[in-house]
Amino acid sequence: MKRYIAAVTVILLGVVAYGVSVYAGGQAKMEYAPYPVKKLTKCALPYDDRTKAIICTDRPIPPHWVIVGVRHTPGCNGLCNNSWVIQRLPNYPGAEIVICNMQPIPPGWAVVETVKSCYCGHGVDGIRIRKM
Repeated sequence: MKRYIAAVTVILLGVVAYGVSVYAGGQAKMEYAPYPVKKLTKCALPYDDRTKAIICTDRPIPPHWVIVGVRHTPGCNGLCNNSWVIQRLPNYPGAEIVICNMQPIPPGWAVVETVKSCYCGHGVDGIRIRKM
């Protein structure tokens, strides 16, 4: 019964909207947002998938790799944020990288500062670390 009422309501709204546009005699204008809409020509990811890897959260992190983000991957078990974006640690002195605060600091690296990171998931901060 509820579906029938919903269907009738949708049909009546369509008829009323059509009647208003006919009544306006083709003079009805569409109202647009007062700000210009920017056309996206290229989608920019927050990280470069060509230099990073994605693994499921139930897999171990390989040696010399760190978690730099989380995301949803359909091939992994779980509903959301079920995979990690990992990146290989640079191997030269003075290199800096922002990692997620859900893992230990790698040996030979020092914490520079704690930063807000939108890539690490809700409520998880990032840490900027530097190779010593």
